[in-house]
Amino acid sequence: MEIAKNAGITYKQTPVANGTLVKVIKAAMASHLEDEKGWNYYVSKSKEAIAELAESGENAAEVKDAPAVIVPVYAPAKEAPTAEDVERSRAIGNMLVLMEEIGLAGTWVSVMCDEAQQKKVAEAMHVSSEFMPMGILTLGYPEQDAEEDKPGKMKKKAEECFRKKIHFVDTLGRY
Repeated sequence: MEIAKNAGITYKQTPVANGTLVKVIKAAMASHLEDEKGWNYYVSKSKEAIAELAESGENAAEVKDAPAVIVPVYAPAKEAPTAEDVERSRAIGNMLVLMEEIGLAGTWVSVMCDEAQQKKVAEAMHVSSEFMPMGILTLGYPEQDAEEDKPGKMKKKAEECFRKKIHFVDTLGRY
């Protein structure tokens, strides 16, 4: 099995099923079902398209070897950031949380602050001109050989973090 390295994530080159990709997108849609501006998602497992995305900007090299990508797009607003911008952030977070829950790994590459990169991403993914890409979400099954990825190791690390970061006032900050 071929293995690819990506921003500290080592992916198995196992294809991600379309149904799994849809499940991840549904997690995002939970935060914006009523969005009238019309979020859309462009998905690719094409090595050519992913390679083109990896060349879209300095921050996108980590996209190179991902087995799949999702590019969320939106109809650009003409005013200052709105509540919808907050929803966009929550949607990306929802996808990342669900990915971890179902055994996927990935990384988020924002392209919102770089018009030239947005255009390159739009071209690579054949995005309709009415939409602007927000970023690139990589997805894949992580290789489990790394010590930090061994079953239970990350859960233990997360528990330690929770104990330090979560403060219950009604129980005097004890977790």
